[in-house]
Amino acid sequence: MRIYAVADIHGRKERIEMIRRNILNIKPDVLVIAGDIITFFGAGPVFDKLNEMSVPVLAIRGNTDPSGMERLMEKYPNISSLHLKQITVNGISFAGASGTVPIPFRSRICLFEQQLIDKLEPLAEKGSVLVIHPPP
Repeated sequence: MRIYAVADIHGRKERIEMIRRNILNIKPDVLVIAGDIITFFGAGPVFDKLNEMSVPVLAIRGNTDPSGMERLMEKYPNISSLHLKQITVNGISFAGASGTVPIPFRSRICLFEQQLIDKLEPLAEKGSVLVIHPPP
């Protein structure tokens, strides 16, 4: 399985275009986005472009992504929210949680480390890919 993983797109058109070109060249099986897809507003045009990707898109939201993004993702057939879900692509299980641990700047969703672990533990099985926004 080839996974193309990104984060912190922040709605920037040039980053989305670079991702699109790289996907065409690298030919991964799935695109995984680990949060900060947009910066507080303007999700529609970004999701329109992501929905056009030639591979399935699995995503969580980060600290700059607004609440309700999971519902918005449901409107796009090629984009799936991984928030507190397990999704299998080509026999590989992916699990994720939106949000971040406490940070010194603005965050729309904040979980303490133990809360994050408690939410993910039932979803993450051996051999699965875990997708979260904060670094390990």
